[in-house]
Amino acid sequence: MADEKKIPEIPKKKGTVDKMPKTETKIVGEKAPKVKAPKSGTAYVLLKNFDPAGGTKMPLQSQQILTILANAENQTLEKSILLAKMKDIVVTRQPIERILAFYQPRLISGNYFKMIPVIAEVKADAPANTEAPAA
Repeated sequence: MADEKKIPEIPKKKGTVDKMPKTETKIVGEKAPKVKAPKSGTAYVLLKNFDPAGGTKMPLQSQQILTILANAENQTLEKSILLAKMKDIVVTRQPIERILAFYQPRLISGNYFKMIPVIAEVKADAPANTEAPAA
């Protein structure tokens, strides 16, 4: 087996280093465990219902959204509940979220409903994050 062909060595490029230089690792201290923020969402509050005798035209789907809000307790619904009720009433080929997103600016600018933020309460047994974030 003396006739075996040797693989030629690839010459090293000039200016390269075989090993990366070591970087310093700084340990600042123990990090406090992250506390998950309470889940938040949006609630829709009906301000006025649509009056067909008022002279303005409104698409059927936006009228249905207002009817759902009018029939709700306190005329207020969270977004997830509103979307679930819309699936039963509003007939569409589009995703129901898209229908709400399409009519939402028109209904808000017409003062038919308003959106309010909803923040879930933190449970009493969960530790509160009282420490200030590190700068």
